[in-house]
Amino acid sequence: MRRRWPPRSGARVIVADEQEEMGGSLLASRETLEGKPADQWVVRVLEELAGCENVTLLPRTTANGYHDHNFVTLHERRTEHLSDTAPVENGHRQVRARLHRVRAGQVILCTGAHERPLVYAGNDVPGNLLAGAVSTYIRRYGVAPGRKLVLSTSNDYGYRAALDWKEAGCEVAAIVDAREAPAGDWVDAARAQGINIITGSAVIEAKGSNRVTAARVAKIDIDAFKVSGPVQELACDTIASSGGYSPVIHLASHTGARPTWRDDIIGFVPGLVKGVQACGGANGCYALGDVLAEGVEAGIKAAAAMGHAVQTVTLPSAERLQQGPAVALFQVPHEKPTLRGPKQFVDLQNDVTAAGIELATREGFESIEHIKRYTAMGFGTDQGKLGNINGMAIAARCLGRSIPEVGTTVFRPNYTPVTFGAIVGRHCRDLFDPERYTALHQWHVERGAEFEDVGQWKRPWYYPEKVNGKTETMHEAVARECLAVREKVGILDASTLGKIDIQGPDAREFLARVYTNKWEKLAVGKCRYGLMCKDDGMVTDDGVTSCLAENHF
Repeated sequence: MRRRWPPRSGARVIVADEQEEMGGSLLASRETLEGKPADQWVVRVLEELAGCENVTLLPRTTANGYHDHNFVTLHERRTEHLSDTAPVENGHRQVRARLHRVRAGQVILCTGAHERPLVYAGNDVPGNLLAGAVSTYIRRYGVAPGRKLVLSTSNDYGYRAALDWKEAGCEVAAIVDAREAPAGDWVDAARAQGINIITGSAVIEAKGSNRVTAARVAKIDIDAFKVSGPVQELACDTIASSGGYSPVIHLASHTGARPTWRDDIIGFVPGLVKGVQACGGANGCYALGDVLAEGVEAGIKAAAAMGHAVQTVTLPSAERLQQGPAVALFQVPHEKPTLRGPKQFVDLQNDVTAAGIELATREGFESIEHIKRYTAMGFGTDQGKLGNINGMAIAARCLGRSIPEVGTTVFRPNYTPVTFGAIVGRHCRDLFDPERYTALHQWHVERGAEFEDVGQWKRPWYYPEKVNGKTETMHEAVARECLAVREKVGILDASTLGKIDIQGPDAREFLARVYTNKWEKLAVGKCRYGLMCKDDGMVTDDGVTSCLAENHF
């Protein structure tokens, strides 16, 4: 029996995680919480959350759009992982996907950060991986994606891949660090493992066709953007690279808020609007202890903003690791100029190269939005998650500007692709074409009206009566109704029609120019029917105008 936990604040909470298994980076982390592997802490916390009646956990659910007034769309993939078609349970076919429409009082963006690959020649050859992907393969799935590794990094976090590779019993040919004097706990751990560390250098080219066979490594001058030393070739079958991390700013950007560049993290952080907070990697905070602290603080603020009292929260103890500063490296220089050297891919989905971006700037394109359209950078389904920052940095170097001066492209919903089935899922049966009723609808029904659909409105069409036991046809009913209006009076329910409010001292002159008849003598409280003509003199529309006040129609 599931244990029920008391709610800590009473706030209703929805936790959406795009992964099948919740826990984020802790599922493949080397770090510990309370002296135990981090993934054990994840299991305990998820057990508590699952037991809270006011908490809804939505795995396999992506927040695809963040709209005005804290309206968030959540794309939940319910059975897509089970089979090619939705499974049948108890005689009913299960829902394939669902689109939740959430109007939240407060939104907390803890969307993390994407690791940036380094842009170097031959980086599209199979066997080139992100450093974080290597760690995830090994620590989460128990799979080593190769036998001999060369790691090229510009920060301490990349070292984790080499340490994981070594612990998996595979060979690390070298760690190639773009920094001259790297220092930190992970650097020390790599040295203690006897791993060869080549400093002030980078992988400038991956060799191989069907698979990486070697890495060409050389000293580089980042500021001068050139190779500054001899090239050596290291045999390997896998090259991992890490150029640092880019906070995931997409959802925050959906609101129109512009991101802000921070030199200390070498990345953009999201601009925020009222009712939303960002924490952890999404806010440029990467140390595990600091991430947890930011998350708790964001949760307390959100609950308080909703009028809930919050109990004291005790943070788990996280090991504090010493790290050295990262270096800003986006494109690795080659012996040959970018336009003449081997291809260096920036957007691997659309085959956008560094040479293509450089050519765009030479052609006179200076706006990053124009460069995006010239090259198709970021146009794929990944929306530039992997390559946009590198592309902006390359454009900035070619234009002689800083990255914040170049700025980011505009991110729009959807964050990831959404199936049509999820979008239209609720538009079925009675909800396929919603019906709209006027205030007089029941009156019409009681008098036997037949209705016609006009823009989803149910508009009374005619009122057939029974004559000598036979129901009138439409033409017979209309003829009778026309005669009744001529001899007595008729009522028109025009509430389904659009209305235009006209106010101001020139209102009468305005109406005179719109309609074919005159309006200067229409008295207050009176109505007049009018015709409108197009430029060619043909009737285009008609309408009834009511005078509510001298200058108000």
